[in-house]
Amino acid sequence: MEQNQQTCQIQKQNYHIVFTYGTLKKGYYNHKFIKDAVFVTENCYTDALQEEKYTILIDKKNYVPFLYKINSLTQKNPDIIQQIQDNIVPVQGELYIVNDEQLKQLDILEGIPTYYDRFIENFIIKPQNQQELQQIENKFEEFGLKDQIQNLDQSLQNEEIKPIKVKAYYYLSQQNLDERYVVEKNECFFNYTLEQHKKYVPKHLRE
Repeated sequence: MEQNQQTCQIQKQNYHIVFTYGTLKKGYYNHKFIKDAVFVTENCYTDALQEEKYTILIDKKNYVPFLYKINSLTQKNPDIIQQIQDNIVPVQGELYIVNDEQLKQLDILEGIPTYYDRFIENFIIKPQNQQELQQIENKFEEFGLKDQIQNLDQSLQNEEIKPIKVKAYYYLSQQNLDERYVVEKNECFFNYTLEQHKKYVPKHLRE
């Protein structure tokens, strides 16, 4: 009996919610590292009501998008705020549910703590319809993560479908800005699209 209990404890999985915004998304070259995780939604955004705002900058040498807090950028690089302040909108990304081993592998892939570090933050899910909302809520309940979400007051959001606030892990850049990075206003991103991916990443690395 004791041996069976120990086996059950070993096999028990913990699950985590992860926000992805770059090459881990569907259609990008690093998606293979997260393809076995549970996809939740692509309609996920950084919380616009929080004091911290985010942007994505591209490492032109290594073809990697990095997520930065705008406040930390402007403290060290005050000229950047002049280039992006008129275009500050929530960063869009995809949300996944991962187990302990998958989270560990993501940490290795992201080069913690040299290139990125992992933090937890509030994100906003904006379902496109009632069916998607129900599917999202069902997934969180299935994996024991219902306590990580909060239904927002629909009357305050001016949305037909109620948004959801969720606590999720995300990977924040630990790199200092230098000449490798794109910092022009029109190339600070809030949604790293496939078009931008194709522009910056050589074809042989995308396949």
